Amino acid sequence: MTVQSLTRASPARPDQAASVVVLSSIARFIDIFGDPWSVLLVRDVYLGVTRFEDFQKNLGITRQTLSNRLQTFQRHGILVKVPYQDRPARYEYRLTEKGRALADFAMMIWVWQNRWAGPHSLLPRILHHRSCGYFLVPQMVCAECRSPLELADISVEAGPGRIEAPHLTGRGRRWAALEARRDGTTSQNLLKGTYVIGDRWSNLILASVLLGIRSFDAMVSVLGISTNILSHRLKVCVEVGLLAEPTYNAEARAYDYGLTRMSRELLPLFLSISEWSDKWLRPEGVARPVWRHDLCGQRLTPLVTGRCCGQPVRLSDVRFQPSPPPHRT
Repeated sequence: MTVQSLTRASPARPDQAASVVVLSSIARFIDIFGDPWSVLLVRDVYLGVTRFEDFQKNLGITRQTLSNRLQTFQRHGILVKVPYQDRPARYEYRLTEKGRALADFAMMIWVWQNRWAGPHSLLPRILHHRSCGYFLVPQMVCAECRSPLELADISVEAGPGRIEAPHLTGRGRRWAALEARRDGTTSQNLLKGTYVIGDRWSNLILASVLLGIRSFDAMVSVLGISTNILSHRLKVCVEVGLLAEPTYNAEARAYDYGLTRMSRELLPLFLSISEWSDKWLRPEGVARPVWRHDLCGQRLTPLVTGRCCGQPVRLSDVRFQPSPPPHRT
């Protein structure tokens, strides 16, 4: 299949096969993690929380909601429940290999949230890299040439196999209560962070625009989203700066929504989601996206490294740091 450039493909007629494959991969991920509680639960697990009561205390979540999320993670093989006391029986939750493989996603959401959500970020403010001893800012690079990944330098095609349309199962969470509090108690920064880490449809819409699917009708066609949901999500994404106001595309005879700097920087996050989903969730026989780094001409294997030292970041080498260590000059 023809390789689709993420920025140079014609907005009028993008290669939808490659886009649909990517979006289907992201949709499978969103079915598990597409709400704020699930993402915050991942955060706490990575920070070393393992016990039910500690999760509940940290998150301020109801027992039923927490139990449901933990059961979902166990059902998908992300967490395993293990006993730590016999009398009475008590259990803790540990990451499996599949759960530990979410490290790139955790690193990339940390980078984006700390850059764009400011003091309202839902994640730790400081990371420390044990390997080199310095403040850690993760970055995603090409494993072949070690260049940081930029949207203009990446293309994608659909690999062999059947192509499935993106599909979200279950029900999404309602955001009316959160949005109703935008009178000062809920900041724009917190709202845009929530829309990225916790809203199912907004994730797919933002990924679509990154892939070159930028008109209202094209999004409806590819995503199978209802027009009222799409209108609402686009309106809020523009309001908080995740998308630019639509402009008329004469070639396509449609209004296209544009990327902002904020949404362009979501590329590493969506790449990490796609990579994890393709490895752990892709059904047998279903096509996977094949990414290429046009800058070096090689098939793209994303790699997370530390800007401090350029070394690959392993989960065991990262810890929360309450005060900043020295910066490398």
